[in-house]
Amino acid sequence: MRRNIEPAFPKQVGEKAIKAAPGSVIASPSAQDPDYFFHWVRDSALVMDAVVRLYGSYADPDLERVIESFIDFSARLQRAPVGAGLGEVRFNVDGSPDTLPWSRPQFDGPALRALTLLRYQAVRRTPLPAAREQVLRDVVRRDLDFVVLHWNEPCFDVWESYTGVYYYTRAVQAGALLAAAPVVRAWGDVARASRYEQVAQRLLDALDAHWRTPAGAAARAGAADGFLAYSIGDLRDVNGVPATRPGGGLDAGVVMAAVHAGRASGRHALDDPRLLATAARLEALFEERFPINREDRHGPGTAIGRHEGDQYYGGNPFVFLTAAFAEFHYRLAASLPSRPSLVVTPESRAFWARVLATTPAAPAAVPQAGSAAAPPGGPAVVPPGGSAAAPPSGRAGSPAAPPSGPATAVPSSKVPGAGGATGVPSSRVPGAGAATGAPSSKVPGAAAGSGVPTGSAPGMVASPGGSAIAGAATTQGPAPGTDLLLAPGARERLRLALVQRGDETLAAILHYLPDDARLAEQFDKETGAPRSAMDLTWSYASVITAALARAEALALR
Repeated sequence: MRRNIEPAFPKQVGEKAIKAAPGSVIASPSAQDPDYFFHWVRDSALVMDAVVRLYGSYADPDLERVIESFIDFSARLQRAPVGAGLGEVRFNVDGSPDTLPWSRPQFDGPALRALTLLRYQAVRRTPLPAAREQVLRDVVRRDLDFVVLHWNEPCFDVWESYTGVYYYTRAVQAGALLAAAPVVRAWGDVARASRYEQVAQRLLDALDAHWRTPAGAAARAGAADGFLAYSIGDLRDVNGVPATRPGGGLDAGVVMAAVHAGRASGRHALDDPRLLATAARLEALFEERFPINREDRHGPGTAIGRHEGDQYYGGNPFVFLTAAFAEFHYRLAASLPSRPSLVVTPESRAFWARVLATTPAAPAAVPQAGSAAAPPGGPAVVPPGGSAAAPPSGRAGSPAAPPSGPATAVPSSKVPGAGGATGVPSSRVPGAGAATGAPSSKVPGAAAGSGVPTGSAPGMVASPGGSAIAGAATTQGPAPGTDLLLAPGARERLRLALVQRGDETLAAILHYLPDDARLAEQFDKETGAPRSAMDLTWSYASVITAALARAEALALR
């Protein structure tokens, strides 16, 4: 990942060499088929979020310099003379405008960038110098003032296919405004903070309209078959022609939105029953659609793609989507200590049935000294095959190792943070030791596409640790109304089950790593081999943030 931040190698365009400016982040070194050698506003914000989280654990001077260069570069881009304004999607790595035709505008980038800078301010152990603080505040205000002005307008989405109204865009916008409001109020800007809160509530209200039935109609509250649709309303392609997205609205971008928005509780936060219902349906979909999931070569975890009918580079699992699903489970686990209760609803029942079908092994210990991730000076959580300051090594284009033998055949050095900051994930993760024999959450006999395992013992769903969860009176999971945290020890058992479920999901990435441990955008749905752009910076960042979320979940009691 570090190699793609302020890359030392230029992009060659004819006879011109475009050199990277300080603070720039390339989406990938790939300059053709596909050409990702650009600074995407969205991608760079998510990559720098990983850097900020690492900095919060290690306070490394190089990370601090990179973050502050990114802030300066962002301030420069905000003033760039481009037609889309702050809705501009990407720039050349020297900061000059990208004049190629592309899917413009996109409105998620400013919100994500503001979230990253707010997190940087929060994790610093000392205040920023006054001049640097002012630059950060100005960038955040400009980004979020833009959100306030344009939140209700259609735009292109994270997949850059059609203009429309999108769950992902609106969810991260709401998350950014809600995170910023108390901070901006503390800066003394009470009126602006109030505007941010007002628009955030309007965004949450608008997101409620995404709750749909499989037939596409608005779903009633408590509908067990509902899901949060990725888009609603009319769509148009890049030429303005009316279009229809494949997949019927069920899209993994919805779950990824909750992870990136960073809200643990409330409407459209991690614990929203509608979001849990959507996650269960997506897992069931890709378990059925992708051969590598059906054949269970990497264990019970699910490799996650975008949506039904995806054709981009063959329509495969994406590294950053699969990592986002792992992080989703880790962050739910990390939220349990502060929750007074966690009540099952008809919408969330299928999700909890899947989680509670997992019997966790004891995870590796997380060092307690210093940060939640590691003691100061300890080994950093790093992208596979690299270090916090060095690029991934090895030959380009290595094929994925053929699946053979047990999951532990993959060396533990390929596990981000193995033996170091985050601890090695459970026995389902390559390199973590012998298999435990824990039952798979893909229970035989599950109804296709339902997300509900049906092969549990009659009358009960076993809880982690072997005892039953109170109220789990059917094979379809705990009954609606059940408080999953009520029974003695239930909170800890559920925390470990969620971590285990995240570990199983992350293993779907780690199992197919090539020998040089480089991450592409996608991995083949049949063989696990890398597909699309190699060394996708977002892929590395997503594994890092998932590993750090895992460390946090295990450090909390």
